[in-house]
Amino acid sequence: MDITLLKTFIEVAQTGSFGTAAERLLVTQSAVSLRIAKLEASLGRALFTRSKAGAELTVAGSTFEQYALALLHTWEDARHHMMIPEGFKHTLSIGAQYSLWLRMGFR
Repeated sequence: MDITLLKTFIEVAQTGSFGTAAERLLVTQSAVSLRIAKLEASLGRALFTRSKAGAELTVAGSTFEQYALALLHTWEDARHHMMIPEGFKHTLSIGAQYSLWLRMGFR
């Protein structure tokens, strides 16, 4: 499974627009269209109804959205876990406003 296809699908589903999804993903609209076409071909189902007003999920698209989100979360969890160095079992995430980052002692 190509994670890029899942991310593209989720962006189009959330925005309802191939153009807006392209802007958010920093790719062309034709790249988004190609990715969605590739995903639809691999699933054998249309995921969106396209019109001048935008893109709306089909019934199959609505069903697949749940799986796409779960797959993406699983991928992110696995990727995060694999980044933990050997000998360590846990990570700690710290969030801060960028302007405060250096004052907190981080580079």
